[in-house]
Amino acid sequence: MELFINLLTDINLISQQLPTFITNTKFCIYTLIFLDILMIFLKQKEILGDFPKFEFDLFDDDRRVGMVQVRQSASAGVGVPEECSSHIYYEINEHERGKGYGKEALKLALVEAQKIGFEMVVVTCDQDNLASKRIIEANSGKYTNSRVCKDGSVLLRYEFSFY
Repeated sequence: MELFINLLTDINLISQQLPTFITNTKFCIYTLIFLDILMIFLKQKEILGDFPKFEFDLFDDDRRVGMVQVRQSASAGVGVPEECSSHIYYEINEHERGKGYGKEALKLALVEAQKIGFEMVVVTCDQDNLASKRIIEANSGKYTNSRVCKDGSVLLRYEFSFY
């Protein structure tokens, strides 16, 4: 446990000095923990155990537009069937929706998931969330099935294979 705390302290100090990652479209992603540092964690998995998620804040210039998570193992929310668990979760601020940020966020999350070593990831969305469905399909998600949640809503399950 002491090793884990020391690594987190070192990573927080290092990450504060790292620049913001900017794509050629001026869409930028900032996070306190960058992938290279996360790879150190993954290599220490036997010592430290699994990390539930890697979370990235999404910025356009200096404006935070949302966030995206890449989860080490698929997880589900309350009332969501286990078979509809998702590796990637993204959320765009309400006033920033419809501007392409969701599509870009998922695209970047898929790149990070592949770098981490995933061969396949699952992304789910509510069948009534047409914007999210379009985002997933625009990033080449392959629809696999639907499941009914305890609250009666229906989740759509998509897979992304990297190999």
